[in-house]
Amino acid sequence: MTIAIIGGSGFLGTSLCRILKDNDKSFINHDIEESLNFPNNYEYFSVHDKASNLSDKFDTIINLAAVHRDDEKKEDYKKVNVEGARNICNLASEKSINKIIFTSTVAIYGFSNDPIDEDFDPNPFNEYGRSKLQAEEIYKEWQREDPINRSLVIIRPTVIFGEKNRGNVFNLIKQIKSKFFVMIGDGNNIKSMSYVENVAQFLYQCLELKEGLYIKNYVDKPDLRTKDIVKIVQKSLSIKGFKKFYLPVTLGLFAGILVDLFSLLTGKKFPISLIRIKKFTSNTIINSNNNFFDFKPPVNLETALKKTITYEFKSSNETFK
Repeated sequence: MTIAIIGGSGFLGTSLCRILKDNDKSFINHDIEESLNFPNNYEYFSVHDKASNLSDKFDTIINLAAVHRDDEKKEDYKKVNVEGARNICNLASEKSINKIIFTSTVAIYGFSNDPIDEDFDPNPFNEYGRSKLQAEEIYKEWQREDPINRSLVIIRPTVIFGEKNRGNVFNLIKQIKSKFFVMIGDGNNIKSMSYVENVAQFLYQCLELKEGLYIKNYVDKPDLRTKDIVKIVQKSLSIKGFKKFYLPVTLGLFAGILVDLFSLLTGKKFPISLIRIKKFTSNTIINSNNNFFDFKPPVNLETALKKTITYEFKSSNETFK
């Protein structure tokens, strides 16, 4: 098996490349940014550029590339997430590649206080979720063209955190470390999460799947409440004199509206927004009914949080003091 990873220079791609390397799998990382960890397995590739090409040696594509921040331009989501999916399917057809593994997102479901599994009707709340849902349909159409020979695996992870990621979990840890943290709401809302090493290991095992269509939410269980996460971070960092302020959800949402308005007027991006506050205060309870194989995540959530904190905030890798 020879694997083309699309968008493999990021933190999830780097973790997956490491697993492939350790298992002597043949792969090339195709990305607009060079891989610092695997420079000998890198080729430049722009997912939305029709001039970008793949060699004839691959039989599997794993697409990790995406525009995913909440504050990107609408056309960028379409260009990378939607048109990128179309380009990859065209390349797969041209090169007779019959297996695609695609990392989608649970953002396609939208907000819900109820548990969400794969049977939940999609209702994305932002352009990111809408673009990923469109991409899924493009991949499904590709698989339907030759269902006997083609394999499509769609994985919908919850928020992924881990070493070298600068997403919401990292920003939360950073804020708690500052010893001034505003808890919007009571912190009892549930947050389903995924650790990067576990997601990468799951993607690796998906290489075993045969022809057909496979769709799965990925989440590391058991779920944690927001206040549980805060407590783990506080304890891991041995923070003394920790000041935690509670702000009612309605005031937090109003603050988000004001920040969005100011951002619109000034053209500046800020670390908080209405969407991010909605995400922070809402329940995100993700379940999965689809088990393709017996998979046990190698790292539990509390250990994963501690590993991330140690790497980012307690070692020589620390970026923010």
